[in-house]
Amino acid sequence: MQKVLAEGSRLRMTDFRLAPGETRSIEHPYPTLRWEVVGGAEPRLPPPVFFKAGSAHHAQNAREVEYREIVFELLAGTQPAHSCEAIQQLEAATKFNPMIGTEVNFENDLLRATEIVLPPGGGKPDDFHQHTLDYGLVWVGDNMKLGLWHPGTDGKAVAEFRDQDIEDGFALFKPMANGGFEEAEGKPVSYAMHSVTNDSKESWARCYQVEVK
Repeated sequence: MQKVLAEGSRLRMTDFRLAPGETRSIEHPYPTLRWEVVGGAEPRLPPPVFFKAGSAHHAQNAREVEYREIVFELLAGTQPAHSCEAIQQLEAATKFNPMIGTEVNFENDLLRATEIVLPPGGGKPDDFHQHTLDYGLVWVGDNMKLGLWHPGTDGKAVAEFRDQDIEDGFALFKPMANGGFEEAEGKPVSYAMHSVTNDSKESWARCYQVEVK
């Protein structure tokens, strides 16, 4: 089974599944990152696998349970919009941490894959991060309840929402025009700065993120 979760100008996110014993030949017309989904109390996500445009591979599920991946296709093609030097300059100008997750899982000249893994009650409201690149994300988990926070005028965390029910497979693509900064005054745009908390007392929350360079 394959279901498109979200698509933007530069990125498509798909939920890919193989039943036990199923095999499939897969072609990649775009640069593609395939990222296995895990559940339970796994503290880290498995490393994703990158495929160049025009490549192909054979997928087989030899397990007794369904195999699942989140697939990120780079519709922008094989040329990055930002050089390494330009990205370094953007990140050096941020007010908050440009590391948008709990760990970088993969990076090349086209993308950076970053996970957010939050145990029940995990995350800190004042642990803000700041986006500088276009990005896509997919939340994976059962019975997720999230909080989204942003810095107030005094720098303290202000809740945009709390205990928000998030469905498994919720996905979005978010462009960051001008690196997430206002063109006129060079200040960070408000939607580029936030933090996330897992407000569930029972369920883990996992976010698969890809920043497009």
